[in-house]
Amino acid sequence: MELDAFTSDLGRSQGRVLTPGADGHAVLVLGDLQLRRFAEVTPGDFIQAEQVVDLTGDVVVRARGSLRVSEDLPDALAWEVSLCIDGVKRARLRARGGETKAIDDMAMNVTRDDGVHTLAIRLELINQGV
Repeated sequence: MELDAFTSDLGRSQGRVLTPGADGHAVLVLGDLQLRRFAEVTPGDFIQAEQVVDLTGDVVVRARGSLRVSEDLPDALAWEVSLCIDGVKRARLRARGGETKAIDDMAMNVTRDDGVHTLAIRLELINQGV
């Protein structure tokens, strides 16, 4: 993989970053967690954690977490977290500048998705078009 401003420190301050402690929690970071490191993020840019899984016999896939958006995000933009199967968004939640939203039970029905698929949770900057 070619390294760039979004992939130069994957797993430590970019991408899927484990939180301190042994709780198993992680954050998805598009940009960088390090202070004074900035990246130009534009609508359509995203980061995702994905895994290949066999969904045969499964009914629902769920995600829990939270989405916190800084107050300085322009009104025309929002952050969206989504659950995807094979690159197709099947469930989504959006938050605008200054909002914090709990993802208590984001879910997608997978009863028709027997077999092996790529499952992903995606964080994407989107244009809301105010």
